[in-house]
Amino acid sequence: MQTNRHQRAWLLLTVLTAALLPSSAQGKEAVRLWSPDMDGCRVVDTAGVEHRLGDDPAVRGYALVLLSPECPIACKYVPELNRLAEQARGLRLTFVGILADRTKSRATAQAFVTEYDLGFPVVFDASLALVQRLCPTHTPEAFVFDRDGALVYRGRIDNRFAAVGKERPQPDEHNLGEALNAVAEGRAAVVTYAEPVGCRYEGLAATPEATGPTFCREIAPIVWHRCAACHREGQVAPFALSSYADVRKHAAQIAEVVASGYMPPWKAAPGFNQFVDSRRLDDSERALIRAWVASGAPEGDAADLPPLPAFPDEWQLGEPDLVLEFPETVEVPADGPNMLRYFALPIPREFTGREVAACEFRPGNRRVVHHAITFLDLSGQGRRLDQADPLPGYDGQAGPGFVPIGYLNAWVPGSVVRRLPEGMGMLMPRGSMPVVMMHYAPTGKAETDRSSLGIYFTDRPAQRPVTAIPVLTTSINLPAGDAQAPVKIAYTLPLDVTALGVTPHMHYLGREMKVVARLPGASEPTPLVWIKDWDFNWQGQYDFREPLRLPKGTVIDVEAVYDNSAGNPFNPHSPPRTVTFGQGTNDEMCLCGIHVALDRPGDFAALAASLMRQFIQVQNGRLVITPLQ
Repeated sequence: MQTNRHQRAWLLLTVLTAALLPSSAQGKEAVRLWSPDMDGCRVVDTAGVEHRLGDDPAVRGYALVLLSPECPIACKYVPELNRLAEQARGLRLTFVGILADRTKSRATAQAFVTEYDLGFPVVFDASLALVQRLCPTHTPEAFVFDRDGALVYRGRIDNRFAAVGKERPQPDEHNLGEALNAVAEGRAAVVTYAEPVGCRYEGLAATPEATGPTFCREIAPIVWHRCAACHREGQVAPFALSSYADVRKHAAQIAEVVASGYMPPWKAAPGFNQFVDSRRLDDSERALIRAWVASGAPEGDAADLPPLPAFPDEWQLGEPDLVLEFPETVEVPADGPNMLRYFALPIPREFTGREVAACEFRPGNRRVVHHAITFLDLSGQGRRLDQADPLPGYDGQAGPGFVPIGYLNAWVPGSVVRRLPEGMGMLMPRGSMPVVMMHYAPTGKAETDRSSLGIYFTDRPAQRPVTAIPVLTTSINLPAGDAQAPVKIAYTLPLDVTALGVTPHMHYLGREMKVVARLPGASEPTPLVWIKDWDFNWQGQYDFREPLRLPKGTVIDVEAVYDNSAGNPFNPHSPPRTVTFGQGTNDEMCLCGIHVALDRPGDFAALAASLMRQFIQVQNGRLVITPLQ
C-alpha cells in the first residue's frame, strides 16, 4: 500500500509537470540546454556511456534530435541524420539523439540503435528530465544550441515532409544542416523555428502505467557516473556502489549525504560561474534519489540497467612523454591523523625547460590517497627538504617550504585530465621541478603507496604560455573566538590575460571564499568562484567552461571568512587561540591561484617581475612574502 501511494504521487507529479510546461509556441525562446546555475548538461546513452555536454571548450555547439522507434518518419530520417552527424563532427559540434519513452526499456532502446545502425550516440532519457527541459512536440524534432547552451534552432530536419503522408521527392530546405553551419560559424541561423512534421510526442503525458523511479531505470545512471568512480573496489571511498545490492544497502545514507550536499564532493557554488567536470548533482537528480528511497528503493526491470562504466586503470591520455615515479614506497599507518607529505621529483636534464600540455597524477594506492596537488619549485628548497628528511618525502604540516612558481595538476578521485588547447603550454622553467603534496587518509590497517606523475609536453613551443598568478596575503590575524573573521585581498593585473581556472586555498579555519574580477569600466564584477562551505579535505582546481578575457588593470578581489571559534569542529586549537599567517596547517593562509594564458611568450617575464615587485622580497637572505594590499 505504501508503494502504491508513492506511485500515485509520482503520477500526480507527472501530470502537474506536463500541465505546467509551456506550449511549443511559448517555450521556443525560453529553452536552454542548461541553466546558468548548472555546470553543463550530463546525459547517458543507450549503451550506458555518459556525455558531458558543455565540458569540452573545443566543442562549438550541440544538436539534439528526438527519435522514436514507433514513428515511421523518424525512422525514415535515420540515413539523413547519420549524414548530418558526420557533418557535425567535421564542424566540431556534438550530435546526439534522444529516446524518451517510459514504456521502453534501455535494452529495447539499444536494440533500436543497433537495428537502424545509428551513427551517433542516443540518449536514453529514462527520467524525462531532458525532454521536460526541451518541451518537444514531435518525433523527429531537432534542437540546436550554441556552446553556451542557448537555443539557436528548433524544428524539422528539412522540408522533405510537407505533412504526415505528404512526402516530397527531394527536400529543398535543409533547416537542420543550415543551423549546424550557423552555430559552428558563430552566427544566427537563417531560420530559428520550423514546424516539425512527424508523430506527436506524448511522452510527457501521464499514463496509467506511470510509476516511481527504480534503480535500474533512473538511479543506476546517476550512481554509475557520479559515485562509482570513487565508490568501487580498491578506491579511496569507504564502500563500493557497483551493484543494486551495494546501493540498496546504503540507500538511506546516500539520500542523507546527497540532500546535505556532502556528496558528491563539489564545493563551487552553483550559479556563480560554470566549470568543466563538475561532480555536483542537479536538483532533478537529487529529487529522483529522494523519491526512490521514499518508495522503498525498488530495483526495477533488469532490461533497464545500463552497464557499469569501464574506469581507466591506465593513463587517461595514453603513455606520457615523461613518467616521474616516487623514488620510495610510502608507509601509511593504520590509524592516526591524516598524513601530509611533499615529494620532490627531479626532472631528467633532457626534459628541462620544456612546456607542458597536460599533467596526470596516478595514485599507487587509491585506498589511501585522498588528494594530491603538484607545485613547481624553482628555488630547489623542496628537494633539499626531501633529502634532509629520513622518511620518503618530507613532512607537509609546515607547508611546502617554498613559494610555488606555478601548479601542474590538482588531483582528486574521479579527476579528468585534459590537454591544453593548441598553442598553449604550462611553463616549466629550467631548474624547476615538480613537488607533489600528498594527502593520505589512514584506512584502519597499514597501507603502502608509490604514486607517479605523467607529463605530456607540447609538440612545439607554445605561443601562449600558461602559468598561475598567486593572489595571496600575509596580513592574517584571526582573534580567538571570532567565528566571522574577514580577510580581503585586491590584486591588479599588470597585463592582459585569459583566465582558465582557479585554485582556492585556506586551512582548517577557512569557511568561505568569494573571488571576482573587476574589469576596467565594468559596472558589475565578473564571478570567478565562490566556496560557501570550505572544507580543507575537498580542495581542488576549478577550470572554467569558458575562458575569461581579463584586460590589464582588472582587479582580482578575494574575500574570505574564517571561523576561529570553539564551534568550528575543524579548529586545531582547543581552546581557540589567535592564528596568523603561516604555511603550516595549524596556521592560516588566504590564497587563490588564477590560472592564466598569456598573450605572448615575453609576457611571462613581465608578469614575474610585477609579482616580485609587489609581494616577494628578500630580507637578510630569506624570501619574505609581503601583503598585496
